[in-house]
Amino acid sequence: MLALLLFRVDGAVSRIAIGTSRPMREPPLIQKLFHERLAALEQDIDAGYGFDLVRLSVLSAAAFDMQQADLAGEVTDDGADIALFADRIRARLGEGAVLQPVTVESHLPERAVVTIPFTEAPRRTTPPKKPTGCRRR
Repeated sequence: MLALLLFRVDGAVSRIAIGTSRPMREPPLIQKLFHERLAALEQDIDAGYGFDLVRLSVLSAAAFDMQQADLAGEVTDDGADIALFADRIRARLGEGAVLQPVTVESHLPERAVVTIPFTEAPRRTTPPKKPTGCRRR
């Protein structure tokens, strides 16, 4: 999650936050997300006499996962396009605008699926079972 703080000359502070569903380090993609968020908040942000200070903060960071490349050296990431689309929609409409279905354990079929925000990783619904039959000699 990134936060952009805009400090006006008269002391007012505007805060703009964006989040991503995956770790991201490409500046043009981050710029697109801030552009979407600023376009959505166009009337809410008043520059007044100008901004005295602009601060960009990283509120949460995550490690990049290793990705397997093919013999040509290219990496295919099937979920990158949908993640970027979801990030842009969330930047424009808000954090709760994009939901994903997640299965949970339930005896009732209509309760076997819940929706969570796209940025949240699905959590384990039951603890892992202990292995049986392991004896120490």
